[in-house]
Amino acid sequence: MSEISFSGEFGWEILFTVGHAYKAHLEGDLSSTRGCYGTSPFYYFSDNHKEDLKRSVSLFMSPTIKTETHVHESEQSYLDYHDIYKHDLDISGMVYPPYKQHYSSLAKSMGIKFDNPVLVINNKSSRQVGGNYLDRIDLKELHAVAEEFSDHDIIYIRPNLWIDFQDDTGDIPFRDKEVLRKFSNVHLPGDLMAEWSVDFNTMQLISHSLADKHLSVAGGNALLASHFGGVNVIVRRWWEALPRRVWHTDSYLKNISGSKIIGALNLSEILEGLKL
Repeated sequence: MSEISFSGEFGWEILFTVGHAYKAHLEGDLSSTRGCYGTSPFYYFSDNHKEDLKRSVSLFMSPTIKTETHVHESEQSYLDYHDIYKHDLDISGMVYPPYKQHYSSLAKSMGIKFDNPVLVINNKSSRQVGGNYLDRIDLKELHAVAEEFSDHDIIYIRPNLWIDFQDDTGDIPFRDKEVLRKFSNVHLPGDLMAEWSVDFNTMQLISHSLADKHLSVAGGNALLASHFGGVNVIVRRWWEALPRRVWHTDSYLKNISGSKIIGALNLSEILEGLKL
């Protein structure tokens, strides 16, 4: 029996660690999982999940697998760090949790429903390694999407770092929620958490499970949004993210759940992608 633990970047946790853990669960070989604060919703299938680790600033770490006889890192530790940013990568060894099925069923049992099709925007406004590089969907784009998709219920997600979500970066001030509150079709994260009586990560998993359109930013947001099928439009802004082809159209992220992956650099490409 295995204990699988991880405390590195969230994106690689949602791409590699949950895939290892869920596969072990299906094979009857998972004794427990360990992660950072707030991660239990991602390991809903684990009978024994601990949240006692601190998120590391390490750019890439592999899941640690502990058995009765030894401790080792998964085979992902043999990947070159830059391989994960390529357009094509074999992830056939992963078995991902059916988040959409599980959390849409949970939503139904809780009486959560929307009158219109759901579009989820999963944004961030954070400092990147090396300085205050803005990596986010900006106010003009948010305003345009809210207007263009006025016939949708739009769920807007952006965490308050170290409050809603543990991360080693820092927030850059942003008036996004203030601006979006003016739209009657936009639902904000704090309001939904209070209405549904759930934590931040359960809120975002339920939200994505109810949507077929997802707008995200290069990084963990985009990797999470790729678990729910439909269309995932990935905006890339940070200079280091621009050449990383994992965030480009039709990358291997499509193989997580059958999503249509669309890379976007500007508002025109965002709107075009979301209309697919």
